[in-house]
Amino acid sequence: MNQNDLDKLRLELSVKAKNGLDFIVAAIIVWSLISFIWTLSYSDYDKA
Repeated sequence: MNQNDLDKLRLELSVKAKNGLDFIVAAIIVWSLISFIWTLSYSDYDKA
């Protein structure tokens, strides 16, 4: 393996790693909203 092969593999891995980033950001937003709703001062019956 030479330096060019390593650079190509590194680039390919970085592109593949970013594919799940949208899913992770969406999950963070959803769980943040759920956490915010549970911190409101409603009764447990109203939260469900």
